[in-house]
Amino acid sequence: MGATRGIIRTSVAELDPNDLKGQLNELRAQVYLLLEIFDEKLLQEVISEFKEVEKTLFSVASSPKDFKKTEDIQLTLLQEVDDVKAAHNLTHYNDDVVLDGVHRTIQNLNDRLEVFCHEKRYTLQKELGEITRKLKKFTLRLKASKVSEPILSTSSLEDCLNDYRKTLEKQFLQLDKDCYNLASSVVLDEADILKLHHQLNRCKQFLQTNESTRKKLQDLVAGLEQWRIILTGAENLRNSLNNDSEHLLQYDDEFVDRVVEHFSRHGVESFIEYDLLQKPLVEIEEQIKGERRLRRKAFEQLLNQYQALLSQIIPADNYLKNRCKYDDEDCEGSYEVLREIVLEKLVQECGNQISNWEQIEKDLCFIAQNCEHDVTELLNQVSNFKTQLLSKRDLLLSAIADLKNLESQINEIKFIFEKCVGFREELRKIMSQKHENLLEEEKKLLSIITTVESGFTISQIFQTFQDTQDVWKILKNLYEKGRLEIILRQRD
Repeated sequence: MGATRGIIRTSVAELDPNDLKGQLNELRAQVYLLLEIFDEKLLQEVISEFKEVEKTLFSVASSPKDFKKTEDIQLTLLQEVDDVKAAHNLTHYNDDVVLDGVHRTIQNLNDRLEVFCHEKRYTLQKELGEITRKLKKFTLRLKASKVSEPILSTSSLEDCLNDYRKTLEKQFLQLDKDCYNLASSVVLDEADILKLHHQLNRCKQFLQTNESTRKKLQDLVAGLEQWRIILTGAENLRNSLNNDSEHLLQYDDEFVDRVVEHFSRHGVESFIEYDLLQKPLVEIEEQIKGERRLRRKAFEQLLNQYQALLSQIIPADNYLKNRCKYDDEDCEGSYEVLREIVLEKLVQECGNQISNWEQIEKDLCFIAQNCEHDVTELLNQVSNFKTQLLSKRDLLLSAIADLKNLESQINEIKFIFEKCVGFREELRKIMSQKHENLLEEEKKLLSIITTVESGFTISQIFQTFQDTQDVWKILKNLYEKGRLEIILRQRD
């Protein structure tokens, strides 16, 4: 709003008290209108000067009829009067001189008001520009959020939370729209300072009123982001419960149903209650972890018991630990693998020992057939122990799941293993006795053969001994004495 300039008179004689009074009233109306909005010292001072002008105009209106007229006064009296009060006190001036002073004062007040309006307009436009930028940035943080992105999950809560996410999104979009509309309605180049003030005041009130709304929406959006994280964990937990109907039912009853019910009662406000609402989920997870720890501990205890039994016949302390790992998602499968590996190792070791018994049996049979040495009793015992071991090996499958039964079987197998060591020692003694009866040529040939692990060919032996007849004879004697194993292969 700008002040209206008074009419500039071309001569003193044209001044009219009523005209000046009208200018004064018009100017005063403008000042009072400004004072309703702007409590400025300058406006208060202008109001005070209005009162002095009114007094002057009133004194002119009530002056005597024969008061001197302008044409009777020397031109020197037409000099400028600084203010109305001075003109009022100079009673020797006539009415026209006083009116001229009033006119000049009104002009001065009008100019001061114009300067005030100009400065105030600049200030208001600057503030209005700043607050318009604030309006445009008011929802910037919300725009950068993921409130518009759907929740993707298989936790059984995605449909519920997506519905309320859409409600939250609508509230955000409405606030964003209101900000945009208000910012777009601002007219920065408005000349009327009262209209500028009203625009500025409306923007301030909007920001003040909606600051709490924005803060609330920001908190709700932050809560929504927490729910995305929670549902990721919930999805993983639920997927792990596909084969666990008991905990799956607990998950649905204590977590999913409670969350859905809370949202149905409290709406989007539930987004910020994530700490409270996820407690059942955390408790279920802790319960499942505790149960899994107990199951893992039980598995490890059984593994250690199996390992202790294996260690009685197999020198491998960490054999099972290196091959059997507990799988939380497949408890039964872990036990099956453990039992299979134990059984496989036991059968393998039994097979190795059966091969040892067969070799002893073979060596004794050879001695019995080709040497003058009675090993009948030894052969019977070896055959008996081999048969027992074969029987024990076949019983392992049925005993593997019964730790007590398996322990009994392994103790008996261990006894047979130890017996095998004794019989091998007995066989070694028999072979040593036979070695004492060897001729020097036979010992020489044996010493040559034993230097090469892969064995000797007949051709290599002939290169060592000159008399081929003697070589054939020595080979025959060593074979009959059980000291050689002859392998025949077609020459390439």
